[in-house]
This record gives sequence, C-alpha cells and structure tokens, in this order.
Amino acid sequence: MTTLPVYPGCAVPFTTPTRVVPATPATLAALIKAAQPGDEIQLASGDYGIVKILNANPASYVKITSAPGAVAALSGILVAQSSFLAFIGLMIESNKLASQTGLVYISGSHDLVIYGNIVRSQADVSSWTQADWIAKAPVLGIEVYARSTIDQHSISITNNIIYGILTPLGVNANQMLIQGNIIDNFGDDAMDVLGSDVIFHGNKVTNSHNLANGNHNDFIQMAWAYFESLQPKDASGKPITYWFKNWLIDGNTFIVKTDPNLPFPADGVWISPGQIAPDGIQGIGISLIDGFTITNNVIVIPDANGIWGGGINGVIVNNTVLNTIGARTWIGNFTNGANLTIRNNLVSCFETGQLTPTNMSVAPNPLTYTIGANVVQDHNMDVTGVLGTPGVKPGVFVKFDPINCEYDLHLVPSSPAIGAGSALQAPPIDISGTTRNPASIDLGAYTYSSLSNSGSVRTTQS
Repeated sequence: MTTLPVYPGCAVPFTTPTRVVPATPATLAALIKAAQPGDEIQLASGDYGIVKILNANPASYVKITSAPGAVAALSGILVAQSSFLAFIGLMIESNKLASQTGLVYISGSHDLVIYGNIVRSQADVSSWTQADWIAKAPVLGIEVYARSTIDQHSISITNNIIYGILTPLGVNANQMLIQGNIIDNFGDDAMDVLGSDVIFHGNKVTNSHNLANGNHNDFIQMAWAYFESLQPKDASGKPITYWFKNWLIDGNTFIVKTDPNLPFPADGVWISPGQIAPDGIQGIGISLIDGFTITNNVIVIPDANGIWGGGINGVIVNNTVLNTIGARTWIGNFTNGANLTIRNNLVSCFETGQLTPTNMSVAPNPLTYTIGANVVQDHNMDVTGVLGTPGVKPGVFVKFDPINCEYDLHLVPSSPAIGAGSALQAPPIDISGTTRNPASIDLGAYTYSSLSNSGSVRTTQS
C-alpha cells in the first residue's frame, strides 16, 4: 500500500504490516485491545454495529480495514482517549444515531488516520424531503469533538467520500490534514473547523441543500459555536481573545450545485446588486486566524461572502470566486483583518473598500466594507457579467453555465486573465497540479501559461 498522508512532521503509518489479524464482529473488540504495533486488523463480512474503541494506545500505528472481498457493515465508529489507529477503506453507513452525533466520533485522541472510507447516511438521498433530511441525516459525518483539557492533535482525514450528512466534517484539533475528500449532498455547513496548524487541500465539495431551518450554510467555517464554551476567560469571566494559527486552504473546489435537478438547493435568489441572497451558501469564512494562506481555490456560490471573515497575516492569491445568480461575490469584509495580501484573484465583484489602481477593473458602485489595516491588493480582476443574470463576463472561462450546472473554469486562449498576474507570492502550481510559468502568471485558480504546455488550453475540469 502507498504511504498514507499525514500532517507534516506527524507519525506516518506503516506500508507493510508486521502481521495480518482476521476479525469478526464477535472478536473485533478484543483484537483491538490486544493489538500490537504493525498489526493490520482485517474485518470479515458481517454487521459490526457501532465499533467502540476506548483507551487503545499502541506505541505506533495499527490499521483497521476490510479483508479483501469482504463486506463489513459499520453503523458508526467511536474513538476516545486513543492513539495511533488508522481506519482504511471502511463503509460506515447509518441514518441519525441516537448514541452519538457523528458517524465517526473522536474525542480526546491523537495520531489518527481516517483514509479512503465511505461515510454516509444511505446510498441515495435524492428522494428525501426537507423533513426527511432533518429527521434522518446524521448531524455530523466525521466529528473530532471539541476538548478544552486534552490536546487533540495529528488527525488525518483524507480521500474519504462523505454523503448525505448535515455537516460532513466537524473537527477540532491541532495538526490536521483534511485532503482529497469528496463531500456531496449536505444540509448545513460542509466543514466546521477549529485548531492551529490545519491544511485543507484538494477537497471537492458539491450540492448544498437549503432545509428551511434558519441555517446559513458555509463551505468552510471556523467553528466558533464549538469554541464559545471553551474560550479562555479572565478573572472577571470576560472571554479572552484567542488566535488560532497557521492555516493553509489550497486547491479545493466548492460548487453550490452540480446537479441541475437538486431538490431545495442552497442557491439563493436575486434581490439587488448589493444584497445577500437569502439561504445561499457562503464560501470560506475565517475568524481569529493568525497566519493563513488561501490559494488555488474555486468557489462557485450565490452568496456575497466568497472569502471573508477576520484574520491577520494572511495571503489570498490565485483564487477563482464566482457568483451563480448574477449578484456579487467578493473577497473582503475582513472586519478585524490586518496585514493581508490579496492578489491574482478572479472574482464576481472584487469588494474591498480600498481599491487600488493596480486592480484590473472595479465593479460599478462598489459597496464599502472595512477590510482592515495594512492590506496589499493588486492584480485582481472583476469578471462580473450582467447583474441579475446568471453568468460572468464572456471570453474568460471555457464554460460557466449555472443554469445547467456545467463549469469548466480553465481559461480560454484569449482570456484577459492570461499573463495579467504577478509572480509575487503566486503558488508555483495551480489547482490541477500544473506548474505555473513564473514569467507569465495568470489570474485565478487555473493557469493557462505553464512551463509544460506553453499556453495550450485544457478543456476538462480537473
């Protein structure tokens, strides 16, 4: 097996097991308790229910996976006060559980790998009504529960398929790698996250539902609600401002709807140029992060808030942030931000409040939002189309068709975004892994000019 990805510097699981240990529903609990470093526990076919693992702490990694050709059915996993466990290639499927909020529930643990699993409510939720979603959908898919007294760290959540969940990821730890996951059909925030040293890379998140329950969905949101009860307080009981550190959000794709027949999508409605679309999903929201990099992301949403929130010492470079309903979606509204660089972005309304002459163009009648102190912004392009009509400026992308939910956001050969960027702080590769040509930096998440293709255009979304 290939090396499993982990947060840089964390312990890496073995590639070849010391021994293979067969397990059945009747023997699994005892085998986990007795497992030795290097063991690979292989699950035979059967119904395992909720697999509960308490105080399992081998000296180094143990893997838990399905035996070749087996169909091991798990309705949930609970891991508490445990470490050095890797869960690989499992099927975890259940409607809402009575005993735990997340289908995978982790508490007080560290050095865990969740890789290549399917985590879902059921195989197909396309017939669910809004009432079905609220009654049946698990609250969380993978949950790393917020802990104030136990240091949770070194959690890797990679290459999973998460489907039919209200909030697919609700994770709270330091040194987290969230990479290569496919998240589809969700009814709340896609990813609620707290922690320092967090990497989001290469995730694809699609098809957000509006459940008419008062929630305002987000693709990524710093999980402030989790943190409020844990926030440090001074002697008088007043909360102390706490800054998390070092986030990288790179190469992710967030699209409100890829299914034109999606029931009750969170795709908002047109009101006017300056008003947020009610119930439309928002993009990347950050709060109280010191040191962040947001690069190479595609965000296709109806809401105004594309990349927004509050943070200091941040870089927002080479993103493609587009609106689906002919309204405005901006990078801005950083009400407590400072020391920010915003560069080489393609946006359906570059909304900053401190527009500079080096921006390629400016939306008409821009709104005024406080963006913070010491902000550098240059080489950004507004690609707003006709306000009130779904779409963007013609001649920029291969395809942007919100009506039919078809998107190919590579640049066309005559796109004005080609060569219009700055090499300063531009990521060396784009969202698809293509190397950028430092002598000709293009705007947005996809590069057209590269060292390898000399400018040839790709015609499929990567």
